[in-house]
Amino acid sequence: MGTRQKKPITFWCEHGSHEVTEDRAPSPTPRYCAEHYQEAQRALNALRVKAHRKRQKGPRTGFERPPGRPRKL
Repeated sequence: MGTRQKKPITFWCEHGSHEVTEDRAPSPTPRYCAEHYQEAQRALNALRVKAHRKRQKGPRTGFERPPGRPRKL
């Protein structure tokens, strides 16, 4: 099996807001350039975790102890 031929693809980097031309293998059009890919993934992960924590957080009555180590008796 041979390797895929890379072709120059021009696309708009959503994170950096600029037009980029990179040599890429045939695939769907990328959303981020190589320069901004890691930074964009970190930002998306932070938003995902923030939403998850918001969903998991339930209403507190004020009488329960916050999560953590149990109190020693």
